[in-house]
Amino acid sequence: LPKKELRRLQNLRPAVWQGDAMLPQLPWRSPFAGAILAISLFEGLGALLVALLTLGAQIYVLSAERNRDLEDAVSACFDNVAQLWSVQNITHAHLREFLQNHTVQAIAVGGGSPCQDNSFLNAARKGMASERTLLYREVGRVCDVARDVVSELQLDIPVGKFLENVRHCPVE
Repeated sequence: LPKKELRRLQNLRPAVWQGDAMLPQLPWRSPFAGAILAISLFEGLGALLVALLTLGAQIYVLSAERNRDLEDAVSACFDNVAQLWSVQNITHAHLREFLQNHTVQAIAVGGGSPCQDNSFLNAARKGMASERTLLYREVGRVCDVARDVVSELQLDIPVGKFLENVRHCPVE
């Protein structure tokens, strides 16, 4: 990994909300006593981060978002988010470096893959013929990478994954 990325991963602190308004706090008892690593793919506007912080979770965040405007929006509202630019760039080395320098109780991998080609609002949608639509596969790949690194480092932490998409997306 480049030195800049190494330092960013080694020195990453839990994410902090710095938006204009206060976040609501919802009563929820986390099943984890400590921090969670949220690997937020296709970050968009940071909905996963808002949800986890609203629930009172302490989170470290690795984020993948190619759209610079959306990345800037997340940076404006959250401090301490490691932006990795593209989901395809997330590797064993990234997760190994983070997990060797931080203690977390769980890893959550997920997000909402680009859905423009699945939406009924797009009359020219391509569905599963679109390369962007197929990026959903990266959720599983990154989850497998996380599980590999957890196993390699002999850590006993759960790794979960989720995918959010638009209503009426293709069954595939």
